[in-house]
Amino acid sequence: MKRFSVLIVLFVLLASILGSTGCGASDEALIKGEFDLEYPGYSDIKVLNRAGEGTGISPMILTLQVTMESYPDSVVCEGELFYFHSDPSYREMRWYTLEAIGHWLLVEKARYHLKYAVYPYDWPEPVALLLKRWIEKGFINIDDITNPGMRRQIDYFMDPANVPTHFNNAGLFDTTNMQTYDLAPELPDSEKTPVYLLRNDGIVELYLVAKGTWYEKSEELRQKGMILPTPIPKPEEGQK
Repeated sequence: MKRFSVLIVLFVLLASILGSTGCGASDEALIKGEFDLEYPGYSDIKVLNRAGEGTGISPMILTLQVTMESYPDSVVCEGELFYFHSDPSYREMRWYTLEAIGHWLLVEKARYHLKYAVYPYDWPEPVALLLKRWIEKGFINIDDITNPGMRRQIDYFMDPANVPTHFNNAGLFDTTNMQTYDLAPELPDSEKTPVYLLRNDGIVELYLVAKGTWYEKSEELRQKGMILPTPIPKPEEGQK
């Protein structure tokens, strides 16, 4: 009995050490915690690379390839899941492209409608179109959406003639022809900060602002749309 008690104590100590160093956080647990796979939106997630120990000194970085069930079709995006154990632990998904960020936000907003009865009713048209696609694919039922206004919007879009033309193609969040607005033309580029704005119609715009005015200008730009997180650079092949 005494030996059994000692083993239990050792097991608890080992679990505590693993938890405090981040070693106890498996890839599967981190992915499940970040993407909440009980809801639709992510049909395939692959780990391309793993680095770090999950501590503050050596954060864990999982390079992921994620298939998002976005609109009008599925898209494959890559990014890094950044994690370290602390009190509280820190976890963040960082994407390599603005397109990935846009599709990720769209998917998350659609999932919000399924998770919660109360939510911010913003960006209604793209979210309604995505939920409509999920219904047509059999991922969800219309009754899973609690908000009657959103259900009416989806029902309206069931007629293809009612879908706005700028949502009819796969160019949602396309940044190849992104319009740039320089709000500080008198300054050199080294003194400017890029601010990416996602308009309500899915178009991404780039605003260059003076570094010291980033917060002020961002507040103004939020009247036009959503400020996007800045993508992280993708490592060169062999540097992962």
